[in-house]
This record gives sequence, structure tokens and C-alpha cells, in this order.
Amino acid sequence: MITKTIDTEAWSDRYRNEAIDVPGRRVLITNFIGTEQELSEPANCKGFGRVRHFHRRRSTNWMVNPLPIDPACRALGLGDAAIIRAQVFQNAVCNWRCWYCFVPFNLLNANKRHSAMLTPAELLDLYLAHPDPPPMIDLTGGQPDLTPELSLIHI
Repeated sequence: MITKTIDTEAWSDRYRNEAIDVPGRRVLITNFIGTEQELSEPANCKGFGRVRHFHRRRSTNWMVNPLPIDPACRALGLGDAAIIRAQVFQNAVCNWRCWYCFVPFNLLNANKRHSAMLTPAELLDLYLAHPDPPPMIDLTGGQPDLTPELSLIHI
């Protein structure tokens, strides 16, 4: 059996260069249209988003999961909720290949066919144009250390 190691430093450099434009304040975001990640609901926000439903309890045989529902409901003044919807925008790069990752690896390699550089202001415009925007935005996907500025870039 041949094992292959990931050169994390090299992949991090490559993906960081492809995933973020600091002067232009843009980040490479996945476009879900035509991918396995459209899941049961079609992509929204011109393909760059999807809605995720966080459940406090998935089944009676599983323990209660208060994250992210409780902190989100507290911060948003929503009271208790069994489910909360979140607007998902996904970073399109990752230098890791975790066995448990739900994202198809071809959507984590700066795939230009399924991604585009967008500013946080453009993402918010897409979100606000949605007819029924979820109360929460979830910036997800990829290795967050590659684009830590995403949550800090001012609109």
C-alpha cells in the first residue's frame, strides 16, 4: 500500500494565494450550482449560498446539541428554538483532506469552475436579496487559517 503525505506548507501557500485578494478585499467562495452540495434544497444567492438547518436534536436516540442554536438565539433575541436556519457561504480552498469532511474535495481546490472571488459586501448583498433570509450567516468550508481575514474585512 502506498501512502502519500500532504505537504501542508506548500499547499497552504498555493491555496492562500488563490483564495484571497487582500488589497481587493475578496475571498474565493464556492458556487454550489451543479455540485453534490446542493443537497435537498437548491443553491441560493446566485449559486454562492445554501441554507443549512441546525437542529437541536436530530433524533430521540441522540443527545441534545445546543450549538450553534443557543448562542445564536441569545445574540439574535430569538428565544428558544429547536431549529435555526443559517445562510451558508463556503470558502473554496482547503489544504487538508480530512476523512470526515462532507465537502467534495474538488470544491476545496480553488476550482474556478465552481467558485469566484467575492467581497463580503457582495455576499451581504446576495444574502439581503434573498426573499426570506435566514437569521444567521455561516462562513464555512475549507481550512479557516488560509483566509482568516474573511471575518475581519470591513464592508
